[in-house]
Amino acid sequence: MELYISISFVCIRLLINTNTEVSLTSRSCQVLEWYIAVTFEDKRRENFEKGFAELERRRAMLLEQQKREAEERVAFEKKEEEKQERARLYVTVNLFTVLQKKIELLCFLLFCVLPFLVSSPK
Repeated sequence: MELYISISFVCIRLLINTNTEVSLTSRSCQVLEWYIAVTFEDKRRENFEKGFAELERRRAMLLEQQKREAEERVAFEKKEEEKQERARLYVTVNLFTVLQKKIELLCFLLFCVLPFLVSSPK
């Protein structure tokens, strides 16, 4: 048995596949209209809840992405600072190496060559 419900402006008719029309009383029409309205509200509420859940899901995804990007930015900045520190350290070590070689040369001249120049036979 198939049941079709058609809504008109005047009343609601139930059409059964025997093509028998059964008219509903006005009270029955009001109850059925209330049921349809509640169903619409239920669907609307369910749709709202699904939309809100989707919004929350996307908000959580966006927050996670922003958190990940912030962590990547911090890691990149830390890496850049370490690279700059290594470059400064490299320059400092090279400068000390050059100064040490100059000091060694001066010591060699001062202690090895200069005494021979000063005490050279006349």
